[in-house]
Amino acid sequence: MKQQLQLNESNFIKGRILDEEKKRTVIECPVEGLDYCLYKRSVNPDLCPWNYKYLTLMVEQLGEDSLCLQLSFYTKEKTQEEADIRMIFGVLPHTKIMIPFDLSILDSQTLFPQRTKGRLKMTVFGKPVRLEEVEEIHLQTSKHTDVNYISVEEIA
Repeated sequence: MKQQLQLNESNFIKGRILDEEKKRTVIECPVEGLDYCLYKRSVNPDLCPWNYKYLTLMVEQLGEDSLCLQLSFYTKEKTQEEADIRMIFGVLPHTKIMIPFDLSILDSQTLFPQRTKGRLKMTVFGKPVRLEEVEEIHLQTSKHTDVNYISVEEIA
């Protein structure tokens, strides 16, 4: 049975849930950048990312500019600033897109994963990581000039 990652206010390191409706959550991305912990092994021991081939996000940037997002994987609890491996990609404003992350990319053999509809170029940085070693997965943005808002409809 497929389990669902749930957005949870307590998982925000930087940022917060602004509004929550039945099928979507609006997240405020502060000027200093968003840092949201999607998965933490010590909190979600039954939800094993290595049981999946893809992690999928349904995202819409609600601001007027494109936004650069980052999916970061840590093999230790996030005490270091730098992720072991990260996938950086852009999303256009007012465009709802489904973004599949092929978890086989964690082998660090692909620099530019295949494009998917609506997502701007993705680049992978970091060292090879085995899914069994992943302790935390974070959704992040870098610092920017204005507060941004993204809508996340589904994280699976």
